[in-house]
Amino acid sequence: MIPKGPILFHIEHCMKLFHNQLHQLCHLWILRMKFPSNARLVRSCFRIMKSQLRFNICDLPSSFLLDSEVPDLKDRIRANIGDGLRYSCLHWAQHFAQTSSGNGRREIGDFLQLEVLFWIEAMNLLESRSQCAPMLQQARECILKVRILCYFVLGSR
Repeated sequence: MIPKGPILFHIEHCMKLFHNQLHQLCHLWILRMKFPSNARLVRSCFRIMKSQLRFNICDLPSSFLLDSEVPDLKDRIRANIGDGLRYSCLHWAQHFAQTSSGNGRREIGDFLQLEVLFWIEAMNLLESRSQCAPMLQQARECILKVRILCYFVLGSR
């Protein structure tokens, strides 16, 4: 049912007023603006990981200790791996796989050259190390699909 009179939308700190005769246009606009695109999300994930991942991210006293032997490990993880970094580490591959035309390929190249080992360390601390190989495989398959598509669309040059 379409309401009568003006419609007020509040989206991401921005209020927009529309007349109900524009409901179809508004609906399309809201669908596009309601959720950031996967390309934007994957770039944000890589940006966060690039700026926050580092060697020995939780400042562990020794690499010879098992995680279970570090008494305050949970506190160290909470202090050094915030929600944004946690989300980025756990979900970048999903967003990358859902982008079109290989968006984020430059970022993933930099990530694989510079941050991948720090990411694996963070994934281990987040108790998600078993997801590393499937996430990297998912990204690899996405890159290969884009390369194959480009080959057939652009031809072999």
